[in-house]
Amino acid sequence: MKKEKIIILVLLAFVFGLAVGGLVSQGWFDGLIEEITGQATSSAICVDSENGTQVDFKGKITFRREDYYDECKSSKILRDYYCYTYESGFDRMKYEDFFCNFGCKSGVCLPVPASYSE
Repeated sequence: MKKEKIIILVLLAFVFGLAVGGLVSQGWFDGLIEEITGQATSSAICVDSENGTQVDFKGKITFRREDYYDECKSSKILRDYYCYTYESGFDRMKYEDFFCNFGCKSGVCLPVPASYSE
């Protein structure tokens, strides 16, 4: 009976270790690590060239060492990527889709044409 309990405890510890290891590799503890050490982990950094969402400027964010550029999802839909920090301190990449009244091209909403009148 005692041997069975030890085997079960070892298996549970192994599964727990795998779960925590997976969460660490996904960056779930980056905010905590940064808070304890005072140094940002490379995966915790999210840099936004626009500092938010701007439909008239093609922005880029870098999150976990990967670049994401604002892009046109269709001729009138702009996907604008931005950084978001939760209250817990975790950085995340998010995006918002915008409808472009005058079209979307090269990752920006096109401006009102000079010849346009309502």
